[in-house]
Amino acid sequence: YHCNDSDKCLKVVADANVTIARDKALKSQITKLLTSIQNKAVSDTPLDAREQGFISSTTIPVFKYLIDPQMLGVSNSVVYQLTDYIGYDIMLQYIQELLQQARAMIATGNYPQAVMDNVLENLNQAQQQIAIFQSQVQVQQDALLVVERQMSYMRQQLSARMLSRYQNNYHFGGNSL
Repeated sequence: YHCNDSDKCLKVVADANVTIARDKALKSQITKLLTSIQNKAVSDTPLDAREQGFISSTTIPVFKYLIDPQMLGVSNSVVYQLTDYIGYDIMLQYIQELLQQARAMIATGNYPQAVMDNVLENLNQAQQQIAIFQSQVQVQQDALLVVERQMSYMRQQLSARMLSRYQNNYHFGGNSL
């Protein structure tokens, strides 16, 4: 959909073709942001506003999934495999917010009942489609939980090793003759 003019947008028409370049697509942007955040974490450089906004825009603990593998000395390729899931999460949040705003606009507007009934029915159908989509995304969410459990186990192992080394160093006293 697009406006029929660039000034007032008095009429919305649905005949526009939109082409999104590969490097401007959501998945590519997420991958770039993940790479940038990871590089800045390694170099101990502060994140810029866009990167901070990205981290706060998703319910997925992105920073944790970037930092933990590095602290544990393992590959962090899992995060890049979750790029789709992060994109789904952001997209679903955005669509749900749009539906909430549309419902709020309808509730405060003075529209004919037939129009409101039609729009509300469309919003309900959209909500049902989102629920179906969320169930399809559940598979990736399950994969995320498996990764989280594995990293938790690895953190526990690392912590136990560090404690053991610390205790060994602490008890080393040497014999004084």
